[in-house]
Amino acid sequence: VYKTGFLGFMVFCLFWGLVLRKWWAQKRTVNEEPAFYKLWIYIGIGLFSGILWMLTEDLDAPPIAAFLFFIVVGLALSLDKLKTSPEKQNK
Repeated sequence: VYKTGFLGFMVFCLFWGLVLRKWWAQKRTVNEEPAFYKLWIYIGIGLFSGILWMLTEDLDAPPIAAFLFFIVVGLALSLDKLKTSPEKQNK
């Protein structure tokens, strides 16, 4: 927090609040299929561990770790789109 200041910390909290809200809202849609529900849980574990990692890590984090972590964020934001079949997406 001391490197980015109060404004950076607020943007950080806003970003994670929106990501976690979107992840939690998908619980109803993925609850119907056990495979997607397990994936939803594992993505959640990844998100919460990533939040802890980002709160304690310096800004000079290894790029590959940040890249892999934001892949998890992308999965969390698009899990409901992955669940829909290709036929439904084309309509």
